[in-house]
Amino acid sequence: MDKSVLVLNNTYEAIHICSLRRAVILVLKGVAVVEETTETLMHSLNMSFAVPSVIRLIRYIIIPQKNVHLNRKNIILRDKHTCQYCGKEYKSEDLTVDHVVPRAIGGPTAWDNVVACCKRCNNRKADRPPRESGMKLIKKPEMPKRIVYLHIVRYMGRDIDQWKKYIYY
Repeated sequence: MDKSVLVLNNTYEAIHICSLRRAVILVLKGVAVVEETTETLMHSLNMSFAVPSVIRLIRYIIIPQKNVHLNRKNIILRDKHTCQYCGKEYKSEDLTVDHVVPRAIGGPTAWDNVVACCKRCNNRKADRPPRESGMKLIKKPEMPKRIVYLHIVRYMGRDIDQWKKYIYY
């Protein structure tokens, strides 16, 4: 029951990832329908059915715009797991968060001053602005315009075949 299930809005737009348990509850309550299944079967006392991989809500849900929290996970998602100095893609645990204008010289901790950075580039840059260390940013950092959980959905679903036709990259 620890499997993740993609949740689509009524318009087939990916809006969330939920647990298998929650997905089954939504389907049994009649709030959602199953769009894609896995080959695994679930059994209850009275019936057996395929484990859902993608469900779609029957009614359209309006998703409110939320402020995106400034934290390490969201910075790495915004920068697509890519070091903003060397351009290489890394796993989350191999990235750090770098202040473009270092805090040591008054740089703020704000969306437009922090980037994902590999450990090697972060050590090379040290407590200097990029220009002084001979480095250049790939793109200017800014607050994400998209809701961060959609990036999470895309990142988590990149290897799940049943999700690919519902997630754009």
